[in-house]
Amino acid sequence: MRVKRSKYVAYFIGEGIIPDLVHLFQGKVELRHEIKIIATSALSEAEILLTPEEFSSLFNLSSHLWSEVDPLEEARLICWAKSGLLLTDLQEDWACAHRKREEVLDQELWHCRSAVFHFLAKWKGVKLFPDISWEEKDPYAFAMQSMAKGIDSWRKLEPSPSPFWSHPGTLARLPLPPPSQSEDSEFLLTLQMRCSTRRFERKSALPLEKISTILHYAFAPQGIAESVYTVVHKTSPSGGGLHPTEAYLLVRRVEGLQPGLYHYNAEKHTLELIRELSEEEASIKAVDYAAGQPYARDVGAAIILAARFYRNHWKYRRNERTYLVMAMDIGHLGQTLYLLTTYFGLGGFFTAAVNASDIEQDLELDGAQQGVMAMFALGIKHPEAKPEFAPLATKGVWGGCSGDRT
Repeated sequence: MRVKRSKYVAYFIGEGIIPDLVHLFQGKVELRHEIKIIATSALSEAEILLTPEEFSSLFNLSSHLWSEVDPLEEARLICWAKSGLLLTDLQEDWACAHRKREEVLDQELWHCRSAVFHFLAKWKGVKLFPDISWEEKDPYAFAMQSMAKGIDSWRKLEPSPSPFWSHPGTLARLPLPPPSQSEDSEFLLTLQMRCSTRRFERKSALPLEKISTILHYAFAPQGIAESVYTVVHKTSPSGGGLHPTEAYLLVRRVEGLQPGLYHYNAEKHTLELIRELSEEEASIKAVDYAAGQPYARDVGAAIILAARFYRNHWKYRRNERTYLVMAMDIGHLGQTLYLLTTYFGLGGFFTAAVNASDIEQDLELDGAQQGVMAMFALGIKHPEAKPEFAPLATKGVWGGCSGDRT
């Protein structure tokens, strides 16, 4: 067997005081200082603990050249290889999968630190809430009740940091003119009304025309410029005009659409059917995709946001800031989707608490060339859905109290 060290692993030093087991078995209680190396692999999306001696042994292996393995060391090295720290020339499925992941990360010009962060931050099978029964009439109330059970643990923490901050080096405070409060400004009204909705009308279908319009104005090109590469202009900003984000649609109840998984072709303004589902299957997947958030059950549709990493890596090659820029793109699109949803009188919420690995499996994405980052769920507002925020009293800020302003 031959091995070489993976390039897509990060190592962190952990240390602490632990009971000395040798003395403990002798009936003595003694503590000792211990150092462990935490190795995190983008290949296996997992962590493993190493002793300093194991760490040193591992680093005697090259990350570029294959090394023949001493048969006496084979068992330990296979353990490290299964954890994604090493590549082997074995033909087992897990070994082939790790070699393939390393090849793709190399080919797609991933920066090693970005790759480790991205793949170690992905969720699979996470449930933030207890399972919701199909008979539950109000998943939003169910979620609020579940959250209330853990509120005492939050109260035991130190007080939260203030939502507002003043710079300690301030030399002077200069009052600004009052902000525009024009009641006939449709844009300002839409901006002020923007909020998350997590309570939806289960039996109401989303109008296809509104879904089409939201997809067009959020994701379709509004203009292009030809340079060394095609620069795209959309309604949201994007680093380098690259716009690497693809939109996928999980449809539960939309007028004229079969429930299922679709890809939005931004160039052609068409939906490409990937998988047909029943309405019940779409509901279950919406909750599973949103890591068990129960109010996702009643959405009309969910827009899954996935980044084509290679689009940005082509220009910004193995740059440590590239991944951050792609994450910013997702945030820009989230705000645009909120404004469009608000403008059309629909409800919606953005969430990065998603089981990206599970979604990628359903969409047949490899996670390295293209990977899921977040999801925006939308539907018809429930009649009892109310804004979750009270107005901020502004007395003394611009010469009056407009705390009752909506």
